[in-house]
Amino acid sequence: MTDGDTNQSQPNGFTLHAADTMIIARRTVIDIIDDGLFLYRQDFALFLNAVLLVYIPYYVFKYIAFLLGLLPFQRIFDSFDFFYTGSYTLTNIIFMGLDYTIMILTAGLISCLIHEKAGKRDVRLFDIIRAWMPRLPRLTGLTWMIMAMTAIGFSCFFPGIILYFLFFLSTPVLMIEGGLNLSVLFRRCRYLMQGNWIRTAGFILLTGLLLTLLGLAVTYLVYGMYAILLEQISWLSGLMPDMDMLKLFGSALVTLALFPIESIFITLLYFDIRSRKEGFDLEFLVSRL
Repeated sequence: MTDGDTNQSQPNGFTLHAADTMIIARRTVIDIIDDGLFLYRQDFALFLNAVLLVYIPYYVFKYIAFLLGLLPFQRIFDSFDFFYTGSYTLTNIIFMGLDYTIMILTAGLISCLIHEKAGKRDVRLFDIIRAWMPRLPRLTGLTWMIMAMTAIGFSCFFPGIILYFLFFLSTPVLMIEGGLNLSVLFRRCRYLMQGNWIRTAGFILLTGLLLTLLGLAVTYLVYGMYAILLEQISWLSGLMPDMDMLKLFGSALVTLALFPIESIFITLLYFDIRSRKEGFDLEFLVSRL
């Protein structure tokens, strides 16, 4: 799919304009990546606003925590990580949990956004938030349970890998289907993953490699622009800005800009698998007609 496409022929005989391209459809892994990047590029401002809606209040909260002496300044824009905390104090562990929770909420919001966009040509962020908020408690609670089970499973390696793959589609399942408890979610995810284990593994490897390369490319591009800009500023003013601090802000912006892409890929994979197993794409087409 390219920006220049004016229409797209579907296997069922319908022809859709590019602005109305089917989001709920059957795709190969390559097409999921292609269409996911197209979708992100087409609605970049909407996706970025959705991410900022969650992260700006969280950054403000972290800044207040910094003023209270609870965390260093660099951790406002840089997530706490298993390898970066230095010492596992209670404060560090709490903020690691908060970082993970914010990622969960943002991924759920992106899934809601894509689902809303599948049924409408023009989507308002308010409508997405209204569909997103009632499911936040269930999304957060069940995802934390899944994370805990997976972490315990990884202590024996193979059980952790199986659980990771089994619940790989849990976020779009919870946000789009809703009303599930852990046992129902387990059965639902197991049903969707049946016959798709190898395909999902290939999807994870390919999208992971792409996002890593894309992240590195954009990060080094931003750092290069910083170096040129700061050299000119220091030459004109005689002052040397704090390069590390500017890199920190730049890294946060790059992370927020690229964050939606992974959730877009996963949601499109969910639509693909559900369409192949349940004819979800045909059901959606009929409902629109």
